[in-house]
Amino acid sequence: MKLKLTLWLLGVLLKRALRRKPRFREQLERMRGLDWGLPRKI
Repeated sequence: MKLKLTLWLLGVLLKRALRRKPRFREQLERMRGLDWGLPRKI
């Protein structure tokens, strides 16, 4: 449960930073080539 809450809070803070901080937005644009993901279990 703590992990879910922590990940949710991280998402909220990242969205907030994306809206409020232009420098953060620029850095994300530069990093756009990086693809983050989790492998799926088959």
